[in-house]
Amino acid sequence: MVLDIEIRDSLNNDLVTIAPSTHIKQVLKTVLTKKEESIQSLRDKILKYEQKSRAEDAFYQSLSPLRKLFTGRAPSHHRAVEYMVNVKDRLKKIEDLKRQVTELTELLKHVNTPIDKMTISHSILEEIKPYL
Repeated sequence: MVLDIEIRDSLNNDLVTIAPSTHIKQVLKTVLTKKEESIQSLRDKILKYEQKSRAEDAFYQSLSPLRKLFTGRAPSHHRAVEYMVNVKDRLKKIEDLKRQVTELTELLKHVNTPIDKMTISHSILEEIKPYL
């Protein structure tokens, strides 16, 4: 049995749309898949950066002291900023995406139960609006 579900914004409890539960379930699964792909992409970028950094460090350590003197190497504070941009910021994004994945998973559980109203956080709602 297909039920129509009211979708409401948790920010100000406004009615956004009324849609069949099967459509809402499909939209939530699509957004969930995209979030999981984004998480994996960010993890791959972090891994790639760390491998590159280790390879550069190994190369620098293999140089003779005289060559190290003439080799231009970024100052440590530049490398620290590079690490923050390439690793720390991406880890923060991954944590945020994981939180959204958890929320989407909970919403999917609620769609499977017979309900007639659904309140969705504003950030998730902005992502699923184009599909509704």
